[in-house]
Amino acid sequence: MTILLANLGTSDLSIKVTVDSQNYYFPIDFLSNEPNLNKKLKDLDNERRTIWDNMYQGFNYVPNSQVYQDLGFPTQKQAVRELTKALQSSYQKESHKWHSLIRPTRIGSVIQKAVAMGASKAYIFVTNQPTSHPQDTIYLFQIIQQWVQQEYPAFELIQKELQLNLDPQNPNLEDLVLEYYYNQLNEIYLEENSSQESTILVNVKGGTLHQKTALKIQAIASDFKNLLFIDPILDLNQLLEGKNSECQLTSYWLYQRNQKYQTVKLLLQKRWDFDGARVILKDWQETLIYLAKQVPKIASDTQKEQEKLTEILTRLDFAVSCFNLDKNALKDNEQMEHNFWLNLYTQCRIYWGLDEIANFLIRLSSFYEVTLNELIMGLRGQKYLINNNQNQYLAFVRSKASQEFCNKFEELEPDFKRRERRERRDLYTLVNRYSKRNFVQILIEIDHPDRLELWQQILASLVKLDYWFDNRNALIHSGRGVSVQTMINQLEEDKRIGTDDKDKYKADPDKACHPNNILGEVLNIAVHTYQLLGQKSSPYVGWDKNTPYYLYSQLRDEICQQLI
Repeated sequence: MTILLANLGTSDLSIKVTVDSQNYYFPIDFLSNEPNLNKKLKDLDNERRTIWDNMYQGFNYVPNSQVYQDLGFPTQKQAVRELTKALQSSYQKESHKWHSLIRPTRIGSVIQKAVAMGASKAYIFVTNQPTSHPQDTIYLFQIIQQWVQQEYPAFELIQKELQLNLDPQNPNLEDLVLEYYYNQLNEIYLEENSSQESTILVNVKGGTLHQKTALKIQAIASDFKNLLFIDPILDLNQLLEGKNSECQLTSYWLYQRNQKYQTVKLLLQKRWDFDGARVILKDWQETLIYLAKQVPKIASDTQKEQEKLTEILTRLDFAVSCFNLDKNALKDNEQMEHNFWLNLYTQCRIYWGLDEIANFLIRLSSFYEVTLNELIMGLRGQKYLINNNQNQYLAFVRSKASQEFCNKFEELEPDFKRRERRERRDLYTLVNRYSKRNFVQILIEIDHPDRLELWQQILASLVKLDYWFDNRNALIHSGRGVSVQTMINQLEEDKRIGTDDKDKYKADPDKACHPNNILGEVLNIAVHTYQLLGQKSSPYVGWDKNTPYYLYSQLRDEICQQLI
């Protein structure tokens, strides 16, 4: 679907005038502001150049015309509003008489091109100022509309009336006109259900300077996907003969690109929204393909932009896979090493900073569980387990451990002794975080006693997080919404009620840290985990507020650097 948006100007209507037995069509308002007018005058022969120069110097060809006489006007130039009002009334009454005497000038060329591109309607912006300004185009629109209905019966012209006082001395005029066009284009966007996929043609030749500027700015800033500016190429011979001129299409793709890229940068720098950035750039990539087909002269430049976008989208795909914890997709990327546990830690930082508490609580629980798995594997605890794959269940094999190990584990894990009376008593599945935590405790006491103090630092933080681990689902699915304040209220309520001492797996709210301290406990766990495992500390884990974010800072900075 193709839609035309255009301002209507006072020079968009020509009337038939006879000069020296030759018929010409002159604009009712002279084309004084046409930037290429002087160059185009060279295309006129001597006779037409003389006529044009006479008109420029004020010779009243139009007021001396038959049209003026038939409308009952004296041979003095009439204001556009009054002239078009009288002409519209007569045209409506005697269409057969007046139709051949008038021509849409520049707007006619634009409409012809729009129809050729498949347009079925146009939204035309006209002026009807409260003071009934002499240059108002309200009646001129009605003339153009009737003329178009006869020439293009299937093409619909829809009036958009600007009723502001367009006095250039008004200091707020620019903002008022910008606001008007912003509201109108949003209204059009909503009215046209398929507008985002439609081709939007914009003509800004007509109207006041403020109208031209406002329509251009707001069109580029709009949500319309395929946007092209359509401009009639001034041809004075065609104009004088009442014929339409050729039109050229301009994409202004660089302006559109800058707007898209600024939005993407904002999403990445303020919201870490790699998926949102991906949606915008994929959409922009499709738009570039369309624009290059319509405006071939930009094809070479847009092809280079396409290649850059492909590289950026590859990085965005990787970032989204990281956020989704998609291990398979991450394994396929050979350019960046992936640390699953560090990714979880980083996402805790990100989601807390974004105030996305539901996502934060989910990642917090995963970080807790994976930390225990990392400790078990990092301390070579797999030698006591039935398998070495931390992604599957962990089953402690009694026969692989010493009696001392089993006795100590039994003290912390009563179910371990009861399992002796059941089948497969040699195996004990570490079914939850408490079992894993107890296993790590004994693993350190027996095999790594020199690291016990570091473990106590980690354990203290884990205990403070138990309550939030247990209550994440209740908070997320409570129906009250989840926020920091909801967490505070829930904690205070549970402290008043107390906990059931008989339920060993029920976290004690009195031991829970305040919500605002959760991230500090997560950081404490990460710092001491590196130390306990004897690993070099990560530059992505630290107390400095400027500590970079694992994976995401680098990806964000690289992408933003390319968006220049």
